[in-house]
Amino acid sequence: MNLPEKIRAVVSVPPRPAVICLVVVYVALLLEWCWLWGLMLLLWGLLDLVRQSTWLIIPVARKEFPVVYFAIVITWILLGGYWLYLDAY
Repeated sequence: MNLPEKIRAVVSVPPRPAVICLVVVYVALLLEWCWLWGLMLLLWGLLDLVRQSTWLIIPVARKEFPVVYFAIVITWILLGGYWLYLDAY
């Protein structure tokens, strides 16, 4: 491995969507945008339904732990809806 490859291995460019999302999260935190948190939780819950797995401290698969899986996904969706409701009213 030559020097430029070593440098690229240590200093890699972060993925743009992740960096943009982090900036939006920080802006939402500073401006107290509850609607954005609600939208993110709703999307997270819906994506978890499609993927049939979720994450809460550890990965939880629908096939292995269906009760815990649905409890987590329903929690994400309900919290997302609640935060959207809070910001709307």
